[in-house]
Amino acid sequence: MKSILAACAALALTIPAWGASARAQAGESNFVAAEARMSVAQVRRDVAVAESAYAAIHPGYTRYASEENMQAAWAKIVARAEEQGGMTLPEFYLATQLVLTRIRCDHTKAELPKSLRAARKGNPLYLPFRWQVIEGRGLIKSAAEGLELVRGDEIVTIDGIPLGDLLKAVAPFIPVDGYTEWSRNGGLSESSEFMGGAVDHFGALMREVPAEARLSIRDRHGNLREVAVPRISFAEWSALASSAGNFKDALTFERVGDNAAYLAIDTFVNYRTPVT
Repeated sequence: MKSILAACAALALTIPAWGASARAQAGESNFVAAEARMSVAQVRRDVAVAESAYAAIHPGYTRYASEENMQAAWAKIVARAEEQGGMTLPEFYLATQLVLTRIRCDHTKAELPKSLRAARKGNPLYLPFRWQVIEGRGLIKSAAEGLELVRGDEIVTIDGIPLGDLLKAVAPFIPVDGYTEWSRNGGLSESSEFMGGAVDHFGALMREVPAEARLSIRDRHGNLREVAVPRISFAEWSALASSAGNFKDALTFERVGDNAAYLAIDTFVNYRTPVT
């Protein structure tokens, strides 16, 4: 299948209303949701192959969703294509990924089509910092050199959109194992399997991504400030990650009192240097 099929499953996609308005208002941007279209026949063909393959091969295909539910979800993708005379490749990718999440298997994901992956290569589409979601708040862990951002700064808005709205828009695309809904938080900001965290990876397919990100930041004292930062490429974003250590070197143990201690385990990876 030429379009995308390295991982597929069901449920139609509704792109949030702010996606279209942001696209219309944006000036210079790096929007990579290329307008390459799939015909109704192509969508129908790819959906048929994907549905057949997953139903036959995936051992947990109907563990959490019934066969009828999955069939209906696939059918909605085809119905949408028929209604609008085809689909763009980004639309089909997003719809397919949304369907796959119904299987509730973290190892089941749609591959980003080669053409979209190539379109991203070298383009500044990524926020120039690493961050994480804690209790619904986006907190910066580290940032590229020269930026007025420090560890602990809270991201309030990105390009004028409240962070909470961005998280709600992309969260449904993140697969989880069973009902471990809490595990979505990690994938919102970072992912080693998608091309970046969900806000960057899926966000760039849903709305315009200006070359310069406008941020509303709250510091640890509660003071708000506006910051404009240049977005970076995927390679540059990847380089911001701290290198993973070996399990035996990633343990920290400190006494903090007579009856208490602090234990940190930075990684459970053993394969680099086996523990003996």
